Amino acid sequence: MQPSQSQGSNRHRPVRSQLARRASVSFVFLAAVSLLAGCLGPNEFDPTGTAPIGSLDVVEASGSSIRVIGWAIDPDTTAPIDVSVSSRQVATGHRADQPRPDVAAVHRSHGPFHGFDARTQPLPPGLNQVCVWVDNVGRGSQARLLGCRDVVTGSDDPTGNYEAVQQVGQNRIRVSGWAYDPDAGGPSDVSVTVDGAVAGRFRADRSRPDVSSFVRSDLGHGFVADLDAPVGDRTICVVAENLGGGVRRSLGCKNLDVDSVPSAAAGGDIRSVAAVGPGPQHPLQRIDRDAGASTTLRDGSVMWFFGDSFEMNGTGFAYFLNNTAAWAAASNPAETRDGVAQGRRPFTFALPMTGFPGGCPSGWSPVMWPMSAVNVPVGTTDSRDRVIVFLVNICLNGTNAQSRGVSVADFVYDPAAPPNGGRVTGTVLNQSLFPVGTEYGTASMVIDGRVHAYQCGRPSDTRPPGTIVWPDDPVFSGCTVARVDPAEVANPTRWRYWTGGNNWSARPDEAATMVMPGDAGGDRFQPVASFSIVEDPHHGFTMVYSPWPGYTDRLFIRSGASPTGPWTLPSTVRLPGCFDRLGGQEQLCYAGTAQPWRSTPTELGVGWFDQFRYLDPARGGYVAGSTASIPRR
Repeated sequence: MQPSQSQGSNRHRPVRSQLARRASVSFVFLAAVSLLAGCLGPNEFDPTGTAPIGSLDVVEASGSSIRVIGWAIDPDTTAPIDVSVSSRQVATGHRADQPRPDVAAVHRSHGPFHGFDARTQPLPPGLNQVCVWVDNVGRGSQARLLGCRDVVTGSDDPTGNYEAVQQVGQNRIRVSGWAYDPDAGGPSDVSVTVDGAVAGRFRADRSRPDVSSFVRSDLGHGFVADLDAPVGDRTICVVAENLGGGVRRSLGCKNLDVDSVPSAAAGGDIRSVAAVGPGPQHPLQRIDRDAGASTTLRDGSVMWFFGDSFEMNGTGFAYFLNNTAAWAAASNPAETRDGVAQGRRPFTFALPMTGFPGGCPSGWSPVMWPMSAVNVPVGTTDSRDRVIVFLVNICLNGTNAQSRGVSVADFVYDPAAPPNGGRVTGTVLNQSLFPVGTEYGTASMVIDGRVHAYQCGRPSDTRPPGTIVWPDDPVFSGCTVARVDPAEVANPTRWRYWTGGNNWSARPDEAATMVMPGDAGGDRFQPVASFSIVEDPHHGFTMVYSPWPGYTDRLFIRSGASPTGPWTLPSTVRLPGCFDRLGGQEQLCYAGTAQPWRSTPTELGVGWFDQFRYLDPARGGYVAGSTASIPRR
């Protein structure tokens, strides 16, 4: 029903006053006034109590359309009713059936499902008016105008952002970004050219919640396109294709020097293996520890940090601790000189404090796992080293774990009084340094006096956020790097994020992914969860990690041109005995890391955890080895 004539309302006077000032759109305004004449105004009293009520809460431009948000109820029904949205003589009906708990709190008898979120048809660029009203349902005949607004709509041309181009394999490049066409009614396309020649057309339909929030559309608008590109300095351009009204729009061009991406010249078998742990006469000689991260101190000795540390006896665990640390002399970096706590067990390095990020569910324990460590001088004239350790916060319940972001801790090493058989205790500086999803510190190193911390996007998974699972759907979001002065390492506002070239930003959302070529999809060649990056004294910038799915019989090694890459294709190093079976169960390997203290001019030092623990002193637990060296990038 269209609104009937009414003499009592003055709600349309602002519309008529605007007509006098804007003759160019007078026909549109007059049409709206004629259509809506006689509606009760938005707040006009209805003595019959039968007219609908509601509110027009939001009116905004949405591309070439106008978006309206509000709610509507009719006293004669608890069911959702329709609202009419009109602009330029086109009126469309929309069901007000979206949840509005705030409305239900006031109109309790009607329930929550009376909200609407609607858009007009595409409109010409410039000033447009939209009116929203509600027809009466049941008793009575009065409709109600919820409001009229003037809105300047934008172009109906597509828009978007060309964010990055990188090399992902031999003669293969990847372009990424987003594109949105306001009147397409669905995902739009982008075209990519290389040196002016069309190289491919791709659908921009990947999930981008940040873009969806910006353009007010729940559809996917992201694109990641892989295509061939000849070797040489290339210009790669992206165009957002148009659907409906408007014209296609260039999203810009970027230059990339495409090369053949030779792989690092490492590989083959591990040439020697040594167990990392206490000596044969030490009380903790049977300790089993994984995820060994090391940092070489200025006097040549080595500090070690481990994830889980335990010892088995005939009935189960003699003890099980979640992070331990030990010192090793420069003469034998693989032999740790652990302190021994009461009950013949190692000491914990860092303990969770009050206010553990996010808390843990009932029955779950807060723990911290070391990920990487670096060291810097305490002062210019001081012989002591300040060791900085990044730890991931975990809520643990048996084999189930939930991430709670990253902590940072430190302790001071005095070469005049090394912890030879003594306790190594860290001071937690910030228990909430980085949130879940940005685990900077997974790898770290010091370059030019600054701490550089790295993280790689987690594989996608349908389980709740923060749940750590072994990836069964390896889709990675790339690896990024941040840096900070060591004195500010615990202050998250002082970190700066690499955005490409020599540029660093205070905004983590602007971080650029490092170029890490892989296979056509680029996924299974990326780090799974843990990895290491070091400046090896003989081989330059080196990355070592266990490839997907993590439990494996090999390591991947890349060499880099700088702390931010680009990185070579990975070379493969096969590990000895990492698919043995004991009692019908596979004994696998994981947690591959770089161990530069073991490198020589002709061999590269690496480490890993081997589940096969008890048959050979050089097998099982955390071990270190060496393989063929890689040239400097």
